[in-house]
Order: sequence, then C-alpha cells, then structure tokens
Amino acid sequence: MAVNSFVSVRQKPWHFGVCVEEAMTAQDAVVLAKGDFNVIQEDVYDQNGILIPGYKVNLRDDTRAYLGVVGGRYSVVQNRDAGDVLNYMMGVGLQFEIAGVAEGGKVFFMTAKMPQRLIVGDAYEPYIVIVNTHDGSGAVKIFIVPNRMICNNQLNFMTRHAQRKWSAVHKGSVTDKLVQARQTLGLMDTYLTNLEE
Repeated sequence: MAVNSFVSVRQKPWHFGVCVEEAMTAQDAVVLAKGDFNVIQEDVYDQNGILIPGYKVNLRDDTRAYLGVVGGRYSVVQNRDAGDVLNYMMGVGLQFEIAGVAEGGKVFFMTAKMPQRLIVGDAYEPYIVIVNTHDGSGAVKIFIVPNRMICNNQLNFMTRHAQRKWSAVHKGSVTDKLVQARQTLGLMDTYLTNLEE
C-alpha cells in the first residue's frame, strides 16, 4: 500500500508528511493527514451511456478522483467519522498520533494510543488502529496492536495479522454495527487490563 500523505506525533515513520509535537484530536488528525474529503457515489454507465443497475462509483468530492466501483448496497464511512468511531468504542483516554491517506484516497488509516497499562511492572501502551477503504476491496477494520506503527510494512502486516481485531463490511448501516464492535473491543481491552493477573 503506497502512503500518499500522513501526520504523525514527534516522528515521521515514512520520512515525509506533517510532524506535530503533541497528540491531536481526531478531527485535527484527519485534516493534517489530508483525509478531509468526502467520498461521494454516482451511478455507473456503460460506454453507450446506459445505466448499469446495482453499481455505484466512489469518487473524492475535492478532486473527483476515481476510488472504485462498488455494489449498490455499499455504505460509505467517511474519513472524518473514523476518530468518532474509535472514541465511541473505547471511551475517553485516546491520544491520536498517526493518520494517513494511501492509494490516492482509496485507503484511510488512523492510530490512537490507548491508556497505559502495567504488565509485571513494565509500562505498556497499546494502540488502536482503524483502516477504512473506499474502493470496495475491504471492510472497515479496527484492531489493537502492542506498538506504534513506524513504517508502511508494519501497517500492511498489522492489517493482515493482528490478533485482536474487528471488521464490518460496507453494507447497510456500518454505524449500527458499532455496538457489537464496542463489545468485542471492550473484551480485548479487558484482556489487556487483566493480563498482568
């Protein structure tokens, strides 16, 4: 996955992008990562101008760049909602540290540091990550990982192999599925909290 733009706290994992000194609000992270565009849907037509039923094309509203052709039941989750999703699911205490846009806007990701835990006396700071695709290639994915992302390879690896994750396909109301996600990730958070015992 090719990262196009991102924002990071205190260090630049991809050696470019915006670097800030303190944790951000979710909305600031989206804006600084250049993810503050809307994904709009339009009808799909064949080369003769005939409507192809059951499909939509996803476009960026700022550049009208093509993101992907999706099924008619595909439900868009806007980038600006990603931070709200994480805040809703985990409650207070998140510090947003990384956000980025990849593949020309087809993928948006955001990382927040969760409250610190102690495991056998050692400080441990887990991170929660959300990856949202707009090209029809994947679900909204949320996962908890043991360390901060420092490169594109790590993002790709975590997306595929994270042990504690939740996902929802872009169909129906994704926001309606958040209650289930909150319960699932809440169990993961409880696991981390009780790991020392």
